[in-house]
Amino acid sequence: MSATTLLTAEPTPPAGLTPAQVEVLRTLTQRVVAARAAKAAADAAELRVLAEAMALATSRGAERSDLAVREIAAELAAAVRASDRTIQARMDDAVMALGRFGATVDALGKGEIERTHLNAIVDAGAHIDDEAARGAYEAAALDHARRESPGRLRPAARLLAQRFDPVPSQERHTLAAAARRVWVDDGDDGMADLVLRCAAAVAHGAFDRATRIARAVIDAREKPDANHAEGARDCGEAPASDVRTLSQVRADVLADLILTGHATSAESASSIPTGEAIHAQVHVIVPVTTLAGGGEAGALATGGPIDPESARRLAAGATTWTRLLTDSSGHVLATEAYR
Repeated sequence: MSATTLLTAEPTPPAGLTPAQVEVLRTLTQRVVAARAAKAAADAAELRVLAEAMALATSRGAERSDLAVREIAAELAAAVRASDRTIQARMDDAVMALGRFGATVDALGKGEIERTHLNAIVDAGAHIDDEAARGAYEAAALDHARRESPGRLRPAARLLAQRFDPVPSQERHTLAAAARRVWVDDGDDGMADLVLRCAAAVAHGAFDRATRIARAVIDAREKPDANHAEGARDCGEAPASDVRTLSQVRADVLADLILTGHATSAESASSIPTGEAIHAQVHVIVPVTTLAGGGEAGALATGGPIDPESARRLAAGATTWTRLLTDSSGHVLATEAYR
């Protein structure tokens, strides 16, 4: 394994350093790269060990396998000071990674990628059952992983999985949409998370609308005279003590909308506009073939995929379109907006 495996290009040293300092920085960079490569190799080795542990557990027969998995997970957990459930989950992850994405594990072992790259590739492509399609997806995703950070890889991997999965994207979305639900995760200090799982376009639209209402609240408190301007809507007069952040106001707005049907603020004396004056915005990239009725998925501007039917419905109601000219890798070369 080369200590420079994870380096994709020779970095340019910062200006103002002396030649001696540049040399020290170069040495430090090489040491960091070597440490990251060693960690990646260790992560790959751990995956292989955990997969072997799962194989040992399941070799004892179906009637004993569940108990054996728990017993072996408990033994490993005690050795590494982790919980039994954590180790059992990691054993499952190892079997998935080695069974379906062996080339990615090999790349991890060589220090070409990091564990977070592998997680992104596995998470996005785990649903691809066709072996040939999954192999093509893995090769394309690995090419991205060797050049991109895990954060940039994750949305790219999701789009690649959409492209290579032979199951039509609309069919996958329909199946996934059947699992939409709302649940509560109780936390500490009297707090809890209210989680909504729904179509991506709906989620982003709801978040955008709540953000716009929250900004209206903040604008109203920062410019109190604007509430009385001719033709202006009443956005609520928040007292000077209202120092809530955008995130806090957005959370309050969503809670009020759900509980009362109105975007009222606990800190304000009146309602916040929720009618036609405030619209949600969802930015979607839609292939021309999808608009023509094809089955290729579109993409939200945030990078996540969107099913063809939703993409066409949003496009039909759009007041402004922007045409993008891209190269073969998807980078935008030119844009043109029109109504």
